[in-house]
Amino acid sequence: MKSPDLTPLSITNPAPSSADLAAHFRHKNVLVMGGSGFMGFNLMRQLAEFGAQITVASRGITLPAMPYPAGVNWMRADLSDAESLDPVVLGRDIIFIVAGATGAVASINAPVEDLRSNLSGQLNLLEAIRRMPKLPRVILVGTRLVYGVAQYLPVDEKHPTNPNSAYGVHKLTAEKYHLLYHHLHALPTTVARVTVAYGPYTPASSYTYGVVSHFAQAILRGEAISIYGGGEQTRDFVYVDDVTDALLRLAACKQAAGEAINVGHGRPVTLAHLAETMIRVAGAGEIAHVPWPPDAEKVETGNFYTDVTRIHQLTGWRPWTPLEDGLRRVFEYMRQMSTATPARVLMSTDDHR
Repeated sequence: MKSPDLTPLSITNPAPSSADLAAHFRHKNVLVMGGSGFMGFNLMRQLAEFGAQITVASRGITLPAMPYPAGVNWMRADLSDAESLDPVVLGRDIIFIVAGATGAVASINAPVEDLRSNLSGQLNLLEAIRRMPKLPRVILVGTRLVYGVAQYLPVDEKHPTNPNSAYGVHKLTAEKYHLLYHHLHALPTTVARVTVAYGPYTPASSYTYGVVSHFAQAILRGEAISIYGGGEQTRDFVYVDDVTDALLRLAACKQAAGEAINVGHGRPVTLAHLAETMIRVAGAGEIAHVPWPPDAEKVETGNFYTDVTRIHQLTGWRPWTPLEDGLRRVFEYMRQMSTATPARVLMSTDDHR
């Protein structure tokens, strides 16, 4: 396995500072599709700090662990209901799309439902946007699962796309539709292929949402962390604040329109090392190696980490949060939530995985 190259790169477009980003988004009319879920909620909070005019659209009102920032508007929207989308997208300057169902494993047994959640709804949304008198800047949050099993590492944007789940196929096709609308209709859209994002505001009771959340919940319940096989398979874990910064920088970068771009940490971490690090950070826990469940083994992609050269060249972005620091914040959040009323814990399936 080739080690990731993290040496400094020459930057064609110097990175905007936080102040520049804040100025770019201040007073912008921003729509966050799926803003009640993990990534959308974190994105919404940062946009609020920047002074954007924010509308969150989702299928239902969830009860987040923290209330929405003051001034955030909420609209009911279902991507499967094409006729309802025009008023949702009308007048927006920027649209972030983080809505959809989660889970490659779940898509094995419910491929039609996954298609409705992750593909046909995207086409409905694109058609609604195309009808607008002014086309907004669009960021579609995608997934590293469009690549399937890595043929080489690190995985760059030129790597073949051959997903091994219905979820990955639908996410890839949604990407293709977005890039087609850029080509046919000049829609300024960018796809962000996010690796394994983690951090606060993950759904409290969802196994499918993320391995970091699942491991942390096991530790806090006093249970062993279950690792399939030897745990030597690698993943690319990126903290949610870093992802949010990447999405904002991509939205502010005109040159990124019409591309699918990796967003990850760029460093391989084995699941065994992740579990050991979480136990060390938490000061408790143990590991249990268990056989692969058949459905999980079918969609396993093997070792994976990304090349993030392209986003760095376009925006100057780099992930800055070390793994231990990010995990410490996860445990702080979950311990805080363990004392909260259950109804106030964020629970949503209306977000990206």
